[in-house]
Amino acid sequence: MKEKQIFIDIDVSKSTLDVFIRSMSLNYFKVENSLKGLVRALKRTIKSTNSKKQELFSVLKILESILSC
Repeated sequence: MKEKQIFIDIDVSKSTLDVFIRSMSLNYFKVENSLKGLVRALKRTIKSTNSKKQELFSVLKILESILSC
């Protein structure tokens, strides 16, 4: 079974996060640059990509380790 490929690009500005999701289709949305906005973006990304929460949280852990360097 072929793995599905999902590309998530996030453009960060002081007030917003512009989220682009490319899998079988292209999705775009904008959320507030805050913890509440990040949670909203994660929920919408999970729903848009039919991904499991664990898959995205694994990616977040990698990002967290990169950003903490």
